[in-house]
Amino acid sequence: MAGITAGVVDQFAAPPPDLLVKSTTSPVALTNPYSGSGNLLTEDGGVHAFGIHWSVNTAPSEAGRSSRSILIYEVPYWSMSVHYTLADASTFIGETIISGLAEGFHLFTTARPTSIAYHVLPGWTVHLDWLIQP
Repeated sequence: MAGITAGVVDQFAAPPPDLLVKSTTSPVALTNPYSGSGNLLTEDGGVHAFGIHWSVNTAPSEAGRSSRSILIYEVPYWSMSVHYTLADASTFIGETIISGLAEGFHLFTTARPTSIAYHVLPGWTVHLDWLIQP
């Protein structure tokens, strides 16, 4: 029985990263860059998103940074919360990401989120792309 359950759960997980691409063309490309606060629908344009990729578009000149294997800003400049809707129409937040990485990605831990609430600090802009199957 455990094998059947694991197989069902695997069908709802995100594909491995090497099977995903960034959504860079319409109708699923996001309107970039992003700043301030807002919400993104994960199924906008009829294509299901399995995750999100971000990169700094512009940063304030005074933003502290540290170059390691990747550029890391001293202050986390953006955050996002992944929202889900249950069958009874109630909603909840599944995971929250707070990041100072110059670039990164997140695969949704639970299948089919409804939306992403985001906040970008003043003076920053972020480029976002859905991670989708080609």
